[in-house]
Amino acid sequence: MPPPPHQPHQPHPPKGPAHPGDHHPGPHPPHHGDPKPHHGHH
Repeated sequence: MPPPPHQPHQPHPPKGPAHPGDHHPGPHPPHHGDPKPHHGHH
């Protein structure tokens, strides 16, 4: 079965001050309540 087409996720809510580990290299767990993995679009 082909995978379902990728649905763009909702825009992130406004972010407060950056915190350590928010933008680090490599895969990271979902944040901001987004259940889908990120694809380096940050």
